[in-house]
Amino acid sequence: MLFAACAAPGLSTYNDTDPAIENGGTGGGSCTATAFTVTPVAPYIQLVVDGSGTMFQEAINGTQKFQAVQKALVQTTAPAGLLVALQNKAKFGASVYTSEQCPKLYATPCTLGNLPGVTTALGDGSQSQGLFDPLDKAITSVATTLAAAPAGSKKVIVLVTDGVSNSCNSNQDSPAAGLAAVTAARATNGITTYIIGLGNADGDGAWTGFKSDVANAGAGGTGTPYQANSLTDLTTAYTTIFNLVLDCEMTIDGTIDVAQASLGTVKSNGMELEYTTEWTAVDDHTIKLVGAACTAYNAAPTTPEITATFTCGSSH
Repeated sequence: MLFAACAAPGLSTYNDTDPAIENGGTGGGSCTATAFTVTPVAPYIQLVVDGSGTMFQEAINGTQKFQAVQKALVQTTAPAGLLVALQNKAKFGASVYTSEQCPKLYATPCTLGNLPGVTTALGDGSQSQGLFDPLDKAITSVATTLAAAPAGSKKVIVLVTDGVSNSCNSNQDSPAAGLAAVTAARATNGITTYIIGLGNADGDGAWTGFKSDVANAGAGGTGTPYQANSLTDLTTAYTTIFNLVLDCEMTIDGTIDVAQASLGTVKSNGMELEYTTEWTAVDDHTIKLVGAACTAYNAAPTTPEITATFTCGSSH
């Protein structure tokens, strides 16, 4: 990998017998402007949805729980579901799990532009209601699929469920198995799991503890469980999680001197962005939009073109 660096100037003396100092040639260092190809980092996000009976038999603030998930994610009429705008910002997939076939997954793999696939998976899953909640089997299956993502990829599960997990053939709570699957997904495959709870469950204390345990295991430490008691709550929870995952990191096809990053120019659709407040350098081959620039990038229905030019760097 080529690397060109601009060292900070030190103190020196100069007299009229010395050669002229120039920004190039044999008399000094050279930092020329280099344009880079910018490629957004697209995380892999599997939307795992509980397909047990209560998701269809119960409502949150007047909306059936499962329908609330569909509306929050894939509804194409106003108010549009979140994936209408975000489907090209991440590789979304979906898995509705039921207790059929221990378990049966109505699924679509993680790809860009996958609003149709996620819509189909959720629609198919809504037609077949399982009695029980075999979360452990579902997480293990999804984690195996996500493990095939390229090394270094950001891999995420966003779980929506309305109760403590049980098994394929019993409604007796078995939180330990579900928790173990989430723990293994992170430890073995580097998968972060977020959990959104829909409504209150029987034995609310156990439900609260289960959500916290899953959130902590999914984050590898201290995680945040989300609770939704309405469609608005659910949309807010998804939005919060997606904002955490879609952090606007972008790779460049070369290397830069991070110490000189402020001399670079990053533009979104031709509009120059401010260093530190709208973009920053993560490392010598990664930049990141921040603040309002990241929010605008993720909200744009058509993905903005991001360009970058640096005075100290090498493209390859």
